[in-house]
Amino acid sequence: MEIHGTIPTPLALPVFGEIETSRVLALDDLFAVVSDKFPVSPGHTLIIARRPVARFRDLTAAEKARLLVWIGWTQENLVSRLSPAPGAFNLGVNDGQAAGQTMAQFHFHVIPRYAGDVPDPRGGVRHVIPTKANYWSQPSKATKPDLPLRELSGRTKRCLTAAGIPAERRAVLEALKTGALSFRTTLYGKYTHRDVCRWLGIEESFRPLGVPIEVRPFVENGLSYRANGVLGRAGIPAEKAAVRDALESGALVPGKRPYNYGARTHAELRRWAASQRE
Repeated sequence: MEIHGTIPTPLALPVFGEIETSRVLALDDLFAVVSDKFPVSPGHTLIIARRPVARFRDLTAAEKARLLVWIGWTQENLVSRLSPAPGAFNLGVNDGQAAGQTMAQFHFHVIPRYAGDVPDPRGGVRHVIPTKANYWSQPSKATKPDLPLRELSGRTKRCLTAAGIPAERRAVLEALKTGALSFRTTLYGKYTHRDVCRWLGIEESFRPLGVPIEVRPFVENGLSYRANGVLGRAGIPAEKAAVRDALESGALVPGKRPYNYGARTHAELRRWAASQRE
């Protein structure tokens, strides 16, 4: 049986106890719709199970189906009865002690909301964990909290050290945006760039706005990008005579100078210089 309006006698519920008839809006054999005794907004209403059950999982399938009907009825009732009418609702249940439940009898909250009732309503029920409610102002992927530096390769860490850039995400991102970290930076190449982007959590195609990451333009001279980069860092022209002189004078020594000059690049330059010899 469903009763609306005036309740003839006080309503007794297992945990809530006796409910004043003036607070009971409606009821049937499964639920009572009751005005909250301590409302957080005008019209705050509870839909309380009449059986002695505490949790949502304890409800039967019939009770769960009926609950949905009462939620809809309560919203329509509040909109038609209250002035001004609520413009929105928070709907929910504190399901268990850790979730804030203080009355061990299942009850569902229908909380009317009004424009301007709080300065910023965004987040809604997320405010049950205050520090997590404002998710839209949380750090983006590019500025997420630092993780252990083992995620960066040894080469990348050496590159940052040589450039005087702290191995901290915000500092590295700022260096990319300003051009302080670019392909002109010692040890910074496409693999280091990929490592940095993955560490920052940004796309590898990232380029700073307004300040492009510079790539030294090399001519088609038969040398690899790395070999041309070595010559550029050492200030040696990519010319056969200049390279031969550098090899013979010791200006190019693998493992010593310039920085990041290895045996493979050394062998490439020796072959290239020899092939150019008249």
